Amino acid sequence: MRDCTTEFLRYREIARSIWNQAFWLRPDYSGGFRLGDAIMHYRNACASLFEAIVLVAIGYKGTVTNPYQPGVSLNFQITVSTQGDRWLVSDPPIEYQSLAWKRVSVWPRPGKYQFRFLEFFDWDEQGMADLRYLRVLILHFEDDPQLVGCHALFEVFGTSVWVDEDLLS
Repeated sequence: MRDCTTEFLRYREIARSIWNQAFWLRPDYSGGFRLGDAIMHYRNACASLFEAIVLVAIGYKGTVTNPYQPGVSLNFQITVSTQGDRWLVSDPPIEYQSLAWKRVSVWPRPGKYQFRFLEFFDWDEQGMADLRYLRVLILHFEDDPQLVGCHALFEVFGTSVWVDEDLLS
C-alpha cells in the first residue's frame, strides 16, 4: 500500500483556494455565474486538478470519471487515527442527495473496517470552502455491519489515504 496523504492534502488546499478566490459567490459579486453554473465549473476544474495533483503524482494513468466524487476513479482507502471523537454516517445509506446524518459513538478499530474515499466535503456548498471533512463509503465495518453502504464523514486531520500499488500499473 502507498500513502497518498500528502497529495490529497495538497489537492485539498488548492481546491479550497480556487473555490474561495474564483467561484465563491459573495453577496457583492455575481461574477456572471449562476450558482449551479459556478458549482459545475468548479467541480470540472477540480476533476482536472485531482488528476494532475493526485493521480499523475502517484503514477496512475486513469482519469476522473465523476467530478462530484473524484475519489471513485481509484480505490483509495482511508485509515483513521486510533483515538477520535464521534463521526457521522448517512441515514439512509447510499443516497447521495439530501442525506441526513447521525452520530456514531463506536470508533473504528484498526483492521476492523474498510472505508473508500469519495470526496472532500463541506456543509455549505455555497459559502467559503474549508473542505474540513472526508466523505467515504463504508465497505466493511465489523462493529456494526448495518453501516456497510453508508457514507461517513471524518475530519481530514486524523486520517490518511492509501492506495494499493498494484492498481497503479
